[in-house]
Amino acid sequence: MLVDSHCHLDFNDFEEDMDDILTRAKESGVTAILDAGNNIGELPNQLKLAERYPFIYTAVGVHPHEAAAYPDITAAEFIKAADHKKIVAIGECGLDYYYDYSPRDVQKKVFAEQIKAAQETGLPLIIHTRDADDDTIALLDEYYRQKPFTGVIHCFSSSRKLAEFALSIGFYISASGIITFNKSQELREIFADVPLERLLVETDAPFLAPCPMRGRRNEPGFVRYTAEKLAWEHLNTWQWPYFMSCEKVESEHLWLRCKDRYYRCFMAKFYSLKYGTDPNEQTPAGGMLWGFPEMLEVDDLPLMWNRLAEPEKNFKTLAEAQADWEAFRAAPNPDFSEFCNDIFGDG
Repeated sequence: MLVDSHCHLDFNDFEEDMDDILTRAKESGVTAILDAGNNIGELPNQLKLAERYPFIYTAVGVHPHEAAAYPDITAAEFIKAADHKKIVAIGECGLDYYYDYSPRDVQKKVFAEQIKAAQETGLPLIIHTRDADDDTIALLDEYYRQKPFTGVIHCFSSSRKLAEFALSIGFYISASGIITFNKSQELREIFADVPLERLLVETDAPFLAPCPMRGRRNEPGFVRYTAEKLAWEHLNTWQWPYFMSCEKVESEHLWLRCKDRYYRCFMAKFYSLKYGTDPNEQTPAGGMLWGFPEMLEVDDLPLMWNRLAEPEKNFKTLAEAQADWEAFRAAPNPDFSEFCNDIFGDG
């Protein structure tokens, strides 16, 4: 089950093929979609969409780009507009100092009114912030001290400082397609440290299509690629050495041909396998087994083995494969490190 926690399906980009878009979303496992508010004047269109499709919900808000058009809007107006069963959040709102389409003092004022609306309604706040971390933190901190509220930093691409502050007041952090981009390693490292129960995923469609769909119009079904990338980052976050030991290993190597390439594959049984971060205090493998479950099997412990052949090397020609076979036979002690890294996931 997937939820696209932030998109803009009410934009004109989707008006010609909405049913096809939603069919593809369902086929990708998406069961709910939040059509975020951008301009309170467009709320009737958002509600029309949300009322037509049971699994689409919406929010009321004024984006910082639009703040200049609503300099005198009040919290009471947002509260009144939010009185609808399909409205589940306030926003998106916040500060954008990158584009500065609205004066910064107006952005702050309109943002503050939406914070007040979230406080009064109990609805979560959807926050957009770009190049404005310090002021975003200052405003959230000021109002949170007066009366707690909850929310999400949507399409998070900011600093670790902002992420840590948001988590400290119970907010969620939402990942968009940006985390799949090659340049986003630092951002992925921040997301790897966000607790799973505080993570959301989104498309921000029609913007920011994730790899491998980058360059195309984004749509809710593409949220699966962001979720997969986020899951991978959380599966690979060990920050310390990992040790494994066993009493005996029975191994078998196979040299196989598949189409036009040759592969050296490895199968093994590990007896009395133990593991842990301290080589002197290791735990017998069992219920806390790490790695890929479909490739591991535990039966009458302490025996453990992988059920599939793990490819270790590949070769373009038969001669290369034969040379590898001869070299491997001559080696006194086979190296299991690559196999353990691939199968057990921790190295």
